[in-house]
Amino acid sequence: MVGSIKAGKDPHLREVVFMDDGGELCLEERVAQLRREGLSAEEIARVMGVDPGWVEALLSAWGED
Repeated sequence: MVGSIKAGKDPHLREVVFMDDGGELCLEERVAQLRREGLSAEEIARVMGVDPGWVEALLSAWGED
């Protein structure tokens, strides 16, 4: 798991998370990754430091409850 994350934008205007190892990951990809690990919407929001409503809306758009 990531020790710390920093949100920003890449040159293609995607919201990204900069990982401790120097890599980066789209915020939506990070949500998908954490969801595959079994985290709930609330847990994902807490880990990522984002609004729980945003995570819930994203999961809903993907057809997940």
